[in-house]
Amino acid sequence: MKPLDRSLVIALVCTTLLKLYLALAPEGSLDTAGFLDHLHKIRALGVDAYHVRGVFDNPFNSPPAMIHVIRFWGWLADTSGIPFRFWLRLPSVLSDVGSFLLVARWLTKLWPNKNHVGVLMCLVLCPTAILISGYHGNTDSVMIFLILLSIYLVETTWIAGLLFGLALCVKAVPLAFVPAIFLYLPTWRKRFIFFGIAILIFVICSLPYLAQDPKAILSTVFGYSSIYGKWGWTQLAVIISPDPTYLHGRFDVQGPHATFARILKLVTMVLIVGVSVWLNRAKSKPSLFIQCGLMTTILLFMAPGFGPQYLVWLVPFVVALGLRTTLLYYVTSGFLVIGQYACEAFASCFPLVLRLLIGFLCWLSLVAMILAYRRALKGSLRS
Repeated sequence: MKPLDRSLVIALVCTTLLKLYLALAPEGSLDTAGFLDHLHKIRALGVDAYHVRGVFDNPFNSPPAMIHVIRFWGWLADTSGIPFRFWLRLPSVLSDVGSFLLVARWLTKLWPNKNHVGVLMCLVLCPTAILISGYHGNTDSVMIFLILLSIYLVETTWIAGLLFGLALCVKAVPLAFVPAIFLYLPTWRKRFIFFGIAILIFVICSLPYLAQDPKAILSTVFGYSSIYGKWGWTQLAVIISPDPTYLHGRFDVQGPHATFARILKLVTMVLIVGVSVWLNRAKSKPSLFIQCGLMTTILLFMAPGFGPQYLVWLVPFVVALGLRTTLLYYVTSGFLVIGQYACEAFASCFPLVLRLLIGFLCWLSLVAMILAYRRALKGSLRS
């Protein structure tokens, strides 16, 4: 093993140990307490957990397959004596290791003659991933790992479809990649196999809950819009028109702001479909790794709702854009999550103006990413 390669391994081991240490931390984001509350409601109510609000007036919006997983984490906590929060965070920590290995393979595959040690070291040390995977307490890192593995193995269609179905079992976000993957696959047979297996896996893993209450599951899981007014366009809307009203706590915005959120959703869907068609119109199609990175950037830039854990979606994809763009996103998103957790866990909040500035800088860094993707894709489509 080369010395530089060894340094990456050492850094990966150290950051993984740090994440495991954070996984045992007594504090965490509100999601950590929220998942524990979901466990109690699932044990008491089963599928009816979709009909009640959580401890923070939040809905249970995970796909039904996650009911099995959350129950399993609860069983591990009860039998091992190790807190539930550790088992909630552990899959994300392990997923980051897998995502790093996949990204390293992707970069070597796409640009075999380039030295990727710099961006890979940034990926290992990324503060956004360390805090979200090790401390936050959610499943976004797991979902992203499954997506990366699915698109990496897309030539083996049935395995890729199985992994995509598992990603859908974790979160509904992978639906944003459906147009790109559908158009990237070269034949209708491959499309049928990929999406047929993905749907089959989602249905099987969702039983019996999907059969018990499909209406509640579809409306709660696929109609969820997260927290309005904390990011990007919706934060600008709240600054212009303050004091939006909500139906449940911070969730389910009402009135003109709800209309604006629906418009953002519609525009996002149109953009994702349109860009997917544009990228896959030629015989020589860009790598799915690049395509899905752009779709993730568009999705996050247009997001009508926001949680800080969403920032981890882009962490493995941005390295394809080079060291400067990677550092720009990692630094701005890192400051954003540090400020968020310092405020929640230690009541040590940045001044409001500084928080707004950091948030908007992170959001606007996505514009630089979109432009970088445009340059990269324009060159690949011409070649």
